[in-house]
Amino acid sequence: MVKYKKGYEEVFHVPQSTSLGKIDISDEVIEQIVGAAASDIYGVKNMASKGAMDTITGLVRRDNPARGVKVTRKEEGLLINIHITVDYGVNMIAVGNNIIERVKYTVEKMTGETVDKVIVNIDGIRV
Repeated sequence: MVKYKKGYEEVFHVPQSTSLGKIDISDEVIEQIVGAAASDIYGVKNMASKGAMDTITGLVRRDNPARGVKVTRKEEGLLINIHITVDYGVNMIAVGNNIIERVKYTVEKMTGETVDKVIVNIDGIRV
C-alpha cells in the first residue's frame, strides 16, 4: 500500500502486480465505482453529502458519483461508508441490503480488492 498526501487528506494506492507491471487503483476511483453502483439501485433518490467538502463539491459538480462515499482501507479489506437519500414509500431495509450486495460484488469484480464491510447511512427521504 502506498500512501501520499493530497490536500488535507491522505490518499492510498494499492498496487496490483502482474507479470507485465503494476496497476494502482486509487481510493477516489473506488469511491466513484461505489457511487455509480449504489445510484443504480431502485429506491435511491441520490447520494447524500458526507461532509462540508461534499456539499461544496456538489454545488460545483452535480454529476460526481463519489458524493456521499468514503472508502477506508483496513487489514481485512475495504470499509465502505455510503450516505444516501431514498424515495418515499420504498422498503429502506431492502434498499440498504441491495446496495450492500451490489457494491460488494461490483467493487470486488472490477478491482480485485476484498470488501470487508459496506455501511449504508440513510440520511433522508424525498417525497
